[in-house]
Amino acid sequence: MIPEWSNLPKPTSKPLRILAVIEQFNWPIREGSTTIAYHFTKALRKLGHSVDLYTAHSGGSTPDVPVLRIPSDPTENRLEAHLCALTRRFHASPFQVVHLRNLSRQQEYDVCFGIGLGSCPYLISANARTRFWLLGDNPLRNACLFAYLEGLRSPVAALREFNTLGRQALFLQRHPQPLDGVTWVTAKDQRWARLYPGTQKGMLFPNGVDFSRFGRFDPPPDGRRLAFWGNLAYYNNVHAVEWFYHNVFSTLYRQDHMYRFVIAGSYPDDRICRIAENPGVHLRENPPDMDECLSDCGVAVFPFKLGTGIKNKILESAAMGKYSIVSSCIPLDFSPNPSLPFEVCQTATDWTRSLAAVAARPRIITERSAHLRNWVKEFHDWEKIVGNLLQAVRLKLREKEDTDRPVRAGSPPSAA
Repeated sequence: MIPEWSNLPKPTSKPLRILAVIEQFNWPIREGSTTIAYHFTKALRKLGHSVDLYTAHSGGSTPDVPVLRIPSDPTENRLEAHLCALTRRFHASPFQVVHLRNLSRQQEYDVCFGIGLGSCPYLISANARTRFWLLGDNPLRNACLFAYLEGLRSPVAALREFNTLGRQALFLQRHPQPLDGVTWVTAKDQRWARLYPGTQKGMLFPNGVDFSRFGRFDPPPDGRRLAFWGNLAYYNNVHAVEWFYHNVFSTLYRQDHMYRFVIAGSYPDDRICRIAENPGVHLRENPPDMDECLSDCGVAVFPFKLGTGIKNKILESAAMGKYSIVSSCIPLDFSPNPSLPFEVCQTATDWTRSLAAVAARPRIITERSAHLRNWVKEFHDWEKIVGNLLQAVRLKLREKEDTDRPVRAGSPPSAA
């Protein structure tokens, strides 16, 4: 267990050969695993390391990070018993698993990073000196939240998700050998990773923000222009927008018709489109540049009932220096030390009162902006986070070298 980044030794300058694998890469970004894969790979390359990012299923290509597709073939390969069972549990293609394994043996990678839950079969079969599994959010909690919010609308999907997670966790509990030597990395909640046993556990990996995409923004003084952004088909985002419009924004708009609620993002749900038909609400679909899209908004609102799949938006808001108001569930997904530089509201009355106070005192937006940006640069800069993780990688590589180094006959044991 590596509890604190500060305890790790300083990294050396030698570049690493890195294999990163993700089950599905969607571009434009619409979910958390792709967000991590894109920014993680981009930061690694910027730090001077050689990175090959492979995906079993690709939904598009990025302008600045090459994504390599693992070839597929309808012919099934014969695998070792544990890999064959693993591919069935994780719905992975045996051909693609074998192809990546053979490829990694040829390339002699220093480290393999598996990103997201679905990367497990590829990570386990890949050949590298050490392996890390970036797990992200708790999938069991996400499945519970999905069932809670969407279960009545799509009970079959909710039941299928629970069944899949249960089968995967049960298999890895009964056959833990594939995860021996794999270090898992999670954002905050380490307890759920007990579902996925291994000999080397584990460490915290905070979310980051890319300052080349967010951070060129000078906040306007108008606190009556409110913004929400994200994947507008994601169930948690849809419920947040619905709740905020019906319980908060409609009240503010009746009091002052100068209020505006800007909803920005991709794949808008029908419920989002219906809300956008109301006065004072603007829907900005598929914006190419979020900084520019939200440049006329002074306040970011995050009225979530449930804290899952939301950390990236919070960090982007801080990078842009927006005055951010969040619901009470959000601080639970961040480290309490240091304290979060956001205003926290719980009830609709709290939200309405706080937003009215910000509109009456526009200077507070500018005053809070510098604090927000300093906080996110200090604790959530992707380059710093990736650099810290590489310290752990080098420590594991050093331990492996010491273990594999042959001991000469008659030589004294090394000092502890």
